[in-house]
Amino acid sequence: MRDMEKEIAEWRRGMRETSKHRPQALDELEAHLREEIARLEQAGTQAEKAFELAVAKLGPPAAVGAEFEKLEAMRGAKWKPATLAQWACIGMSVLVAASLLPRVGHGRMTLLLASHAVALTIGYLTMFILGGLAVSYVLVDLFQKTTSIQRYALRRASLQLATVAMTLTAIGIVLGMFWAKENWGRYWAWDPKETGAAAILGCAVAIAALRWFRSTSHNAIPVAGIIGSMGTAVAWFGGNASMRFGPLLIAFIAGHCVVLVVFSLAWSRRRQLLH
Repeated sequence: MRDMEKEIAEWRRGMRETSKHRPQALDELEAHLREEIARLEQAGTQAEKAFELAVAKLGPPAAVGAEFEKLEAMRGAKWKPATLAQWACIGMSVLVAASLLPRVGHGRMTLLLASHAVALTIGYLTMFILGGLAVSYVLVDLFQKTTSIQRYALRRASLQLATVAMTLTAIGIVLGMFWAKENWGRYWAWDPKETGAAAILGCAVAIAALRWFRSTSHNAIPVAGIIGSMGTAVAWFGGNASMRFGPLLIAFIAGHCVVLVVFSLAWSRRRQLLH
């Protein structure tokens, strides 16, 4: 009977010699190998045969190495619009905090109210940045066809921005509830601003949740980002009674709808050509 630990050590040595795996990658591969061996043994396969089947399932070192190199390239993928969106989020956060927090020192706002306003404003603006990134992706895809690296960079940046928007909007809502309780005697009343905040939070949560669905089409990310941006505009400005936002809001929504329709038509046409 062969020594299983010795076999695994030799397999690992061979993988290291014939491919450029990092230690972390080898650890992950070994964990998958051990899990497959355990599964086969539980199904009644002998240990020696289980090892051979598990190794065969993972594939030869050269093939596995090529796949991990692709994955490493994807993890380091960069796309200028995605990078700009991330820096825009950081810069916008600094500007919002710098404009609102000094009001606390001047006595114009309480710390609780200022924190609520900062968190919500940054959360809402992050949703707009996410929408802008999605529109950029659609335009690039329409005119020159996006690459796998660009799609991966879009997914990663979009999910990061959605998580930031979700977290800050949730914090802003909670802080606003405590401020409302102190000043108005209630936590929540479903007024237009509160309802809008809840709607924006829902949009951010829905987009951030896409990280758990790896099989989601890469086109779903920009579509979700554009819809989230439109929802944010309606919830934030549509809830205000001031009519000065009316024409701008209508133009904003109409423009995004045009982008969605054109993108959907182009997507459908490509699928027809493939079939």
